[in-house]
Amino acid sequence: MNLTRNAAFVPAAVKENMQKKVGYRAVDYFDLIVMKTIDARSTLITQTAKSLSVTIRIPEQFLKEDRKFYIMREHDGQIDVLADQDSDPETITFTTDRFSEYAIAYEAVNVNKMIIWSFVITGIAFIGAMICYVNLLRYRGKARLERRRRSMNEETL
Repeated sequence: MNLTRNAAFVPAAVKENMQKKVGYRAVDYFDLIVMKTIDARSTLITQTAKSLSVTIRIPEQFLKEDRKFYIMREHDGQIDVLADQDSDPETITFTTDRFSEYAIAYEAVNVNKMIIWSFVITGIAFIGAMICYVNLLRYRGKARLERRRRSMNEETL
């Protein structure tokens, strides 16, 4: 197995797909390659029957307190996010059975918090809309009463 850092050589479309993954920011790219050699003939392996465990060191420039790291994998056009399986804040350990483009990524936006906040904001907007609707109904009711009073006053004159 060979791990090669290759930020300069990752196709732009792969980088773009990884950067679009909501909640994560890819910061360092690498290839994970498995080769099978028999009688001096090498074959590239893109998938294995069993998963392999991989541990890589996070480059020092990306380490910050409270930053949670993940591995992003682009394989056959699909982006997967793989969780860190060790407790060492300076490494990422993950298991994989697919070998292609990878990136070290960190959690830029906690997706669960984002979902909770979207519900909170939607709830506030709903309450505001209900207040406006109730006030509109009150206004229409008062306007109707005012029109009735005017028409009754005109009839008595």
